[in-house]
Amino acid sequence: MDLNKILLVDNKNDTSNLKTQLTNEKICKDIITTDNGTEAIELLANKDIDLVITNLTVKNVDGIGIIEKAKALELNTKFIVLSPLNNDNIIQDSLSAGASYYLLKPCEVEILIQRINDVFKNREPSKLNEPDLSYFYIKNMNIDTEYNLEVMVTNAIHMVGIQHNLVGFQYLKEAIILATKNKDAVNTITKELYPDIATIHKTSPSRVERAIRHAIENAWRRSPQAIMDFTKTTFEDKPTNSEFIALMADKIRLELKQIA
Repeated sequence: MDLNKILLVDNKNDTSNLKTQLTNEKICKDIITTDNGTEAIELLANKDIDLVITNLTVKNVDGIGIIEKAKALELNTKFIVLSPLNNDNIIQDSLSAGASYYLLKPCEVEILIQRINDVFKNREPSKLNEPDLSYFYIKNMNIDTEYNLEVMVTNAIHMVGIQHNLVGFQYLKEAIILATKNKDAVNTITKELYPDIATIHKTSPSRVERAIRHAIENAWRRSPQAIMDFTKTTFEDKPTNSEFIALMADKIRLELKQIA
């Protein structure tokens, strides 16, 4: 692991302590600290920062706002949220915004270092920005499998560039979750999968199909490479709904086995 710059965003006492711990562990050559969200965004825009470790409750701009601004600026910086807030909705929002991990404070430095290693695992600097499925580790918190799967699928869809505000985003999430649980689901996508999702959302199967197709087309226009990198599959043209759902479900199923 070769990190050049880490930015710590939290109150002065906590950033000072964490900086000392990470420096002692020789995690990074240059560790910058701030307790101000606005300053954090300015630093992100003007410094080549590899990783931000941020609390959610900081001055001016909160942690999620910092992550969202970095994404809007199309920065490739990675994020780990380190927060005392133990709330499912906040955790989901943080991961959906783009955080790789959400850790509860107080967090043992060994666990944090392991998560940093996981974010940049075995990668050369030129490959640090390859799309990867983000997971989270929450100390002393039991997250059931259903919630864990939903978070993973949400992050995966974000990774390939499908925007959260698209109707097809939610339909795709349901489809991939169902296909992850049952790999044969995509073989009956028209007869069972679309109708099941339509029932959940009180709409028609044809609208589900169109919305999913539109979401995939939108992501394909924006960055076909993101889809191919994430699924490890080469396409000459946009993948069909069933191809996309099956490949995403396969990837998540494999990752679930690795962290089981």
